[in-house]
Amino acid sequence: MIMKRQLDELIRQVTVSCVEQGLLLFRIRNELRMTIGHYREAYESGVSFGLRKAIEAETKLAKIQAQVRH
Repeated sequence: MIMKRQLDELIRQVTVSCVEQGLLLFRIRNELRMTIGHYREAYESGVSFGLRKAIEAETKLAKIQAQVRH
């Protein structure tokens, strides 16, 4: 949170000095936020997929073990 405020303040200060550079920094910051958001979504999706597959494997294993016992 502190880094976000520091970056926002830096962008504000640069924008006061040079609008074009400030706007460029603003766009870069927004792109970084979107990229991080997409990586977060991909990570969470991968974790969910892995958990689903692990549960499926445990269920199949339990069924096979039950069949072997009978």
